[in-house]
Amino acid sequence: MLYVAEIEIPDRLADGNDFTFGDVFEKTIVLPAKVRKIKSFCCFAELDTCTKMTHLEYTDENDNTTVKEILSAQLGSLSICMNKTDVIVANSPIYSCENLHDCSFNGNKVEFDKPIDITSGTSMKFIVEEKEETPIATSGLYYSYNQPRRNKYTVKIYLEYDK
Repeated sequence: MLYVAEIEIPDRLADGNDFTFGDVFEKTIVLPAKVRKIKSFCCFAELDTCTKMTHLEYTDENDNTTVKEILSAQLGSLSICMNKTDVIVANSPIYSCENLHDCSFNGNKVEFDKPIDITSGTSMKFIVEEKEETPIATSGLYYSYNQPRRNKYTVKIYLEYDK
């Protein structure tokens, strides 16, 4: 079974044109009593419908700009801390799933060498750290006049566990 936690990253416009990026977000949950061992985890980002990723682009001899491939599908990294002291995951990459070549989050699933024992009432803190430079598009090339520029997304975290 998979246990799901979500961290919503809000839209952050600095002055209407430039985004702020590079923040840290966290969420703490208490695992249900039925969770006894964590076998693996997986995380990915689901972009808001108005959030676009930056692409490589080139200009041809007629000054037409063409979009090529995406620069990076990674938005940041995830760390997981158990009971405020035990780090069980450090800096695992968070990718925009729809911008990966295979559009699958299975490639980002991480199996632990040995299942992690959990006691009843264990708290888990999920920490999302964004990269220093934004992989989210800010130029007008990726937006129509009717579409607002956004940098909003949701990080989804799955824990595979045993009862």
